[in-house]
Amino acid sequence: ASRPRSHPPQSRTYDQKPIRTVNNTMELPKRLSSTLIALLICAAAIQAQERSSVRPRVTPVPMPAELAGTIPAPTGQIAFIRSGDIYLMNVDGGNMRIACASGNAYGRISWAPGNREITFARRGQVEFKAPDNLGGKHRVYDLFKVIVDSIDINENWWERITNGLGARFPEWSRDGSTLLYTKDYNSYLASPGFPNYQITLSNPDGSNEHPLRKDYQQTDYLSINPTAGLNGSYAFIAFYDMKAQGIVIVDSSDLMPSLDEVMKQVRHESRAIAPSWSPDGNWIAYVRNDINKPAINLISPDRKQKYTIYKPTAGVAPSTNPPGWSPDSKWLTFATSDGRIWISDITGNQQTEILGPGPNLSPAWSR
Repeated sequence: ASRPRSHPPQSRTYDQKPIRTVNNTMELPKRLSSTLIALLICAAAIQAQERSSVRPRVTPVPMPAELAGTIPAPTGQIAFIRSGDIYLMNVDGGNMRIACASGNAYGRISWAPGNREITFARRGQVEFKAPDNLGGKHRVYDLFKVIVDSIDINENWWERITNGLGARFPEWSRDGSTLLYTKDYNSYLASPGFPNYQITLSNPDGSNEHPLRKDYQQTDYLSINPTAGLNGSYAFIAFYDMKAQGIVIVDSSDLMPSLDEVMKQVRHESRAIAPSWSPDGNWIAYVRNDINKPAINLISPDRKQKYTIYKPTAGVAPSTNPPGWSPDSKWLTFATSDGRIWISDITGNQQTEILGPGPNLSPAWSR
């Protein structure tokens, strides 16, 4: 069969008025109406307003010594997780001993005011098989505590605080009256589909448990890794579209920000996870979860100042649990992905590896 002929493209003419020049300038076609011009002006005004309402990103730099002030030698104890058990050690890594042989401790741990109790989450698992032979499994968590004074007597003692199968990442309030944590309100379901992570508060014994947002079943975003500031303020990570978005900071006057306000805030630290508010209220430490530029940064609550205190070497990243603050807000402790535990002052100039490498996670400084 002969190949079909290919026809050359036909020339086309367009019924379009030429653009005329007047005094060496271009005159717009008359078709461009005044309405369209008005719309363009309106759109430009809206974009300018949006740009002015969002603070520019602040590039983190090392904190200057004059801002950090006097930095005394670190003191106290550090609790941490090793192979699912809770351990204690001095801030120089010495006098390490087991506090609670739970075997499945996981995530953030927190000292109660007075340093008599340590609160932590234990991890379990739900597995189900549906009638059609389909099924699945998911993790469940609850909060427990260990009494520090009893660790030399019985390392196998702990007490349950919550029983809803969804609580983890605990933090005590400043005055010790409240526990703050993340709770999955769908974790008790055999087949939950999707989690519903919300910031939750309770009494120290787990009673009077309630979510921070009253509309937690209807909100468009989830909230994880809460940390308490001063005067009823909180910071947390917004979890939207099934991924962590960044840090949100709220005060007591507006504890239920809209999705628009949340997304406006997370633009500043879009790769931030694991926030931790300093005891003096001046700084929020967080982990920058970026494979190209991992770091531990500090940010002021008004977001105007940002500093880097730790940049790992190649092949290592900060652990994804919140850093722990010293009582004087001059030092931090944190873990890295190779199981090392570090302390560093807030300038980043005094960094010391106190333990590792090994199966070590989630260091928390005593109060």
